[in-house]
Amino acid sequence: MKKVIKFINKYHLLFFLFFILLIVSIPFLMKLGEKEKKGDYLVCYVVDGDTIYACKDEEKLLVRLIGIDAPEMDSQEGVEAREYVDNLLADKYVSLQYDQEKNDKYGRELCYVWLDDVLINAEIVRNGYAIPMTIEPNTYYQKEIALAYKQAKK
Repeated sequence: MKKVIKFINKYHLLFFLFFILLIVSIPFLMKLGEKEKKGDYLVCYVVDGDTIYACKDEEKLLVRLIGIDAPEMDSQEGVEAREYVDNLLADKYVSLQYDQEKNDKYGRELCYVWLDDVLINAEIVRNGYAIPMTIEPNTYYQKEIALAYKQAKK
């Protein structure tokens, strides 16, 4: 009878240890499916409809939003696009998500910008302030941005 009790206690202990290990590893396992994101950045300045400065501590990144093209600032549409993005993002915290290429030829960070759970790149297109512009290999959210463009045209 004592052997049976020792046998049961060993399995209870193993089950308990396995259960603890599982609970401790859940947060790590949940992050495995996410693409690389760079923490919370404050949008400290909006350059134009598709370019912002994102600040965190002493770091100040010039960020080009991937997959969209807004009008240039020398046009009324460009000024309106900048104003829209400024109203949407200025002094708010966003997450930056990279695709395949991290920088363009001008040294800007190439990112998808998230405000809470909203993909801002698509939101700008959906509201008519930019059009889709896909440059390979950065195509991860190409379908979402194209859908936003269709919704904007309605």
